[in-house]
Amino acid sequence: MRTSVPVMYFDTATGNFSKHPPGQPVIKVLLADVDGMVVFADRRWREVWAFIDTGADHSQIDADLASLIGAKDTGKVVTVRGVHGQERHGVYAVEYLLGWQQLVTTEAVSTRLINVGHAFPLLLGMNDIQLGVLNLGGVNSASTFEINTDPEPKQQLDNVAFDTVLGGTSGAEIAEAAIRDAKGQVTS
Repeated sequence: MRTSVPVMYFDTATGNFSKHPPGQPVIKVLLADVDGMVVFADRRWREVWAFIDTGADHSQIDADLASLIGAKDTGKVVTVRGVHGQERHGVYAVEYLLGWQQLVTTEAVSTRLINVGHAFPLLLGMNDIQLGVLNLGGVNSASTFEINTDPEPKQQLDNVAFDTVLGGTSGAEIAEAAIRDAKGQVTS
């Protein structure tokens, strides 16, 4: 059995969401949160938009969001490589619900997504996307992300370097590059 979640497209120029491209593909997830406002299945959750990035090897969570939700530091450190160099970042255990029914337990690199001009505090990389099927529709068809509901998906990051679209050092130059990348990015 599969859980299917609709994919929306976010236009960075207008700030609008659409059911069809162009735009950045995003899905809504419920992120486990120690102080979340949504109570479901005896746990607390925070509803967030997650950017689907097929060009990123691993998922990323904004450092401020990781702290806010009480994500647990795994003690792992990875090197994130990008167009502006490389940095080492901590890895956090993250849980989220897809479609109010499928729990995904994963690890995400803690980065400063918002500080580099990213519109969303959670980025789903290939370590999570590979758990399911990403169906990117066209102008006349809907896009979905489907994931098997059994068994519970779990993903872990190895302590290895990986490439990412939004890696690099902080600063205005990276923010500008990230925004340029986001506006011109095409994922399939």
